[in-house]
Amino acid sequence: MARAMISRTVAVAAAAALGAAGLAGVAAASPPGSEPVAADQVLLRPDDSVSERPSTVVGDTFADQPDQKAWVAAFQQDADGSARVVSQRVADRAEAVTAVRELQADRATTAVSVADRVKVTTNDPHYPQQWAMPKLQLPTAWLQSRGAGVTVAVVDTGADTTHPDLAGNLVQGADVIGSAVSPTMTDPHGHGTHVSGTIAAVTDNSVGVAGVAPLTKVMPVRVLSANGSGYSSDVAEGIVYAADHGASVINLSLGGSGDDPVQRQAVAYAQSDDVLVVAAAGNSRASGNAANYPAAIASVTAVAATDSANVDASFSNHGPYVDIAAPGVSIRSTLPGATYASWSGTSMATPHVVGVAALIRSQRPSLTQAQVGALLTSTATDLKTAGWDAYTGSGLVNPVAALAGGATASPTSTATATSTPTATATTTPTSTPTSSPTSTPTVTATATPTAVPTPTPTPSATATPTPTPMPVPGAVVSMSVRITKRTATLAWSPASGVVRGYRVRVGKQVGGVTAYGSWATTTARTVSFPITAGTWRVQVYAFNTRGNGPTVTGTFSVRAVASAKAKAKAKAKAKAKAKAKARAKAKRHAAKVRTYRISRAVSSTVAR
Repeated sequence: MARAMISRTVAVAAAAALGAAGLAGVAAASPPGSEPVAADQVLLRPDDSVSERPSTVVGDTFADQPDQKAWVAAFQQDADGSARVVSQRVADRAEAVTAVRELQADRATTAVSVADRVKVTTNDPHYPQQWAMPKLQLPTAWLQSRGAGVTVAVVDTGADTTHPDLAGNLVQGADVIGSAVSPTMTDPHGHGTHVSGTIAAVTDNSVGVAGVAPLTKVMPVRVLSANGSGYSSDVAEGIVYAADHGASVINLSLGGSGDDPVQRQAVAYAQSDDVLVVAAAGNSRASGNAANYPAAIASVTAVAATDSANVDASFSNHGPYVDIAAPGVSIRSTLPGATYASWSGTSMATPHVVGVAALIRSQRPSLTQAQVGALLTSTATDLKTAGWDAYTGSGLVNPVAALAGGATASPTSTATATSTPTATATTTPTSTPTSSPTSTPTVTATATPTAVPTPTPTPSATATPTPTPMPVPGAVVSMSVRITKRTATLAWSPASGVVRGYRVRVGKQVGGVTAYGSWATTTARTVSFPITAGTWRVQVYAFNTRGNGPTVTGTFSVRAVASAKAKAKAKAKAKAKAKAKARAKAKRHAAKVRTYRISRAVSSTVAR
């Protein structure tokens, strides 16, 4: 199966004056014209990209380099619910437009795009130790669940299948960036191997490190190249492969700045198959803090990174899409060649949350993926202000509380930064941290393990009712519109409650019917869009991880106004007309006076 690539974000059409197209929903019925489907099948509603002009879908991909190569991709789903990602390599804009048109014509296509560039999210390495294990009280959590019976897909750079700390917990995956999906697996980069080790390194084997979910199986799906970069269509294909081959959780420690509709549809497909999708929030805080996709997709659990002092990492992205936080600084894990290293990044934080999700799915298999995601966030430990915040989401992932269904136990919290790990018994080998971070990854050819102690049970936490989940936002109270020339700027008041962002759309009334554009997502409370004379309607609602607030609709009218030049011309014309009228009136008055005088003169003569 071929892969799909691009080097920039897909452009949006004229309606994109309000932003990118809204998320495609999920429909339980087949698209018009397709054959009937069974009641238990779930088909995805076609994305706006299927009906847009092909040139709009291609956008400005070739603006800077007209002869650059790219990939056009489509998410397709048959009437029986099976899905696939198809793609075509194109050499220039004309080929891309043709490819998009052909894919849009296929009835199975539910989304089409020029694939966006993605890359792994890894920062410089620090201390070589697993401080996160005692921080999250994982030895205590393992008394309740060790992740047995769960398969997690790591969609990444692959995995070293011969690593002594991983081999026992790996199942067959796939390499989707070759000429075909391949069961063979390597990891020329190391990123996927590092992530896999954090999730499920073999534990209690007197070798190396421990995994968060030591009995969970990892399905490595290679979608990134040896330099740690790749393309959104490959990621989409990897997501579909994982969902179709038994994964119940997908780890996406990668991301790009473009919201690719094909990738978005793949995520929706996996979630409709009850697969929890967890992704890294991104490491670009110092370089613009751009939203990182697929983490910024509303239904994906987005993970920020924290350090050993429970402070959000300096590189970790923040924004309305962040759901939860986990250790992501100086995380020690496996690397190819039976080696180990400490790396930092939201890529390293994500597998901690994925591992905890595996523990939950093993302990409580009846929970849906959405319920597991809600349990993760509702039991997280607040790190900043009470409730959700843009830097750590709902707080630090709390395995003990999550497995207790909302117990009061909290992960270890330190008031001030410290470089000494908490002295809690753990199955993880420990090492003495250096006094300052190293500038390159600390890699050892082999690891000298310490004796693995048996975790000592701790007193059970007092059970309390499950915390009330975050409510959906309230309604936007008021809206205002400011019109300048041919542009309208809409602003609205903040909605009550916790708000991740707002969705807005605008439409013009034609013949009593409002033709709305696509929903656009924004974190600001203002948008601008072009207007013409007529009656317009706008709709706005707030949303968070729990759902959408009420939709508020407003109406305003725009009348045609002459330009300054036209106004001046009309004013001069009116002035000239007034002068002419005055002159005519004066002339008529003078004529009357002359007539009167002549009449008087005649009368006088007759009288004499």
